Amino acid sequence: MASTLGNTLRMEKLDLAIGAGHGMTIPLILLATVAWWIWLRKKAHRESGLPGTFGLPFIGETLTYVAKMKTPLANFVDLKTQKYGPLFKSSLFFRETVFASDLETVKMIVAKEGRSFVSDYPTSFALLLGRFNGLNLQGENWKRLRRYVMSTIMRVDLLKERMADIEDLVVKTLDSWTDDGRTIYVEDETKTIAFNITAFIVLNLRPGKVSHTLQQDYYPLIEGMFSLPINLPWTIYGKAVKARERILKNLEEFLESRPVTDDVFGNYVKLLEEELPPGSPAGLKHEMGLDLITSLLFAGHDTTAATMVFAVKYIGENPNVLAELRKEHEELLSRKKPGERVNWDDCKTLTFSNNIITETLRMCNISTTVFRKSLEDIHVGEYVIPKGYQVLPYFRSVHFNPEIYPDPYTFNPFRYQESGGSKLPFFGFGGGARLCPGMDLARAELCLFLHHLVMKFESWELLGNDVVSFFPFPRLSKRLPIRVKRRKV
Repeated sequence: MASTLGNTLRMEKLDLAIGAGHGMTIPLILLATVAWWIWLRKKAHRESGLPGTFGLPFIGETLTYVAKMKTPLANFVDLKTQKYGPLFKSSLFFRETVFASDLETVKMIVAKEGRSFVSDYPTSFALLLGRFNGLNLQGENWKRLRRYVMSTIMRVDLLKERMADIEDLVVKTLDSWTDDGRTIYVEDETKTIAFNITAFIVLNLRPGKVSHTLQQDYYPLIEGMFSLPINLPWTIYGKAVKARERILKNLEEFLESRPVTDDVFGNYVKLLEEELPPGSPAGLKHEMGLDLITSLLFAGHDTTAATMVFAVKYIGENPNVLAELRKEHEELLSRKKPGERVNWDDCKTLTFSNNIITETLRMCNISTTVFRKSLEDIHVGEYVIPKGYQVLPYFRSVHFNPEIYPDPYTFNPFRYQESGGSKLPFFGFGGGARLCPGMDLARAELCLFLHHLVMKFESWELLGNDVVSFFPFPRLSKRLPIRVKRRKV
């Protein structure tokens, strides 16, 4: 009995010792991990000489960045630049990061795409848009995709033929804006216009149940792109994963039911059959085709929709801009026959309209920056951008630099009519080898939207006090509610 009791006590002591050992192991592992993280950061600082801070272990300064970008000033980079200068280190989305906010360095990063830098977006982008999405493709895969898009979807002669259809999609929505006192939420309306146009261009899909379902699923997908990739049902990322599953299911069903395969998806798969190495799995080509469609639907509509809604806001706040814009479009109609449509070439001549588009993108561009990775150590003055770092050329700092754009927080499309205005540095559509392939289409869509906006409505009243935030993309807190006053015909 005593022997049994003694053995039991010895076992309990052993269990406690083991438990204590386990209890000590976890803190030791965490301590060692943090020490290793600090050592790596100090080593990186010594090698690069870059000012700045990496912030907390692992998450770095991600939370601070997101919090600052959700404010109207979006001043994370501004505050850091004041403290450290226009080139500084940070840590965002689990990666060592370098921000560049001066014009010359931004231009250098954009110009050296494919040589010293490659496109490399956060993991959540690749997981949600697909591993072969256009934003993350590099090298030959990117060149193939861009060649294909420019020679098919964005072919100017084809876009000219589609202008009437694009105009009809714009008019359909604007004709529903009644002046009976109804509140119109412009953000919702412009998202529908832009998505319907993109779905038509990419899939030849007309507005209806399929288009509406796809559009609604893109919003949670976009929300998840900058979220922590934690796939649980209640997380932003988890909801985005489910949205992607629904988007792919609906796309598969649509592609299987379409009467012809001579379209964007089918022709891209055929191109891949010719250009991919022999023996490449058929499923790979299908996956690459779906990722192309998914990323085109994202990239093709979100920037345009945001530009439309902010243009309505800024024009509504500036009667002199509205008067000048209407004058330009009345002059355009005076040169055309009754009932003649606005065409592609007309949009190229609408100088003031294009200045409004440029100024709107300058102030509220969806791409405040782009994500790049350094392929080698890059010397910038006395500093070094280390190989393998995430590099963010911050376009917003250039666009709001008062030495480049005087009074930068004022919406002023007239600035481009002044001496040297046409030469102002502008990154509203990116730049370099990654200049947006849909830039001309986007400007044409926006010109058509502005044309019918000022021709159909005498004015519009901005309701409420919308607050602008910039994360993950520029948006208005109340979706820009307005009441319109139609023009008397």
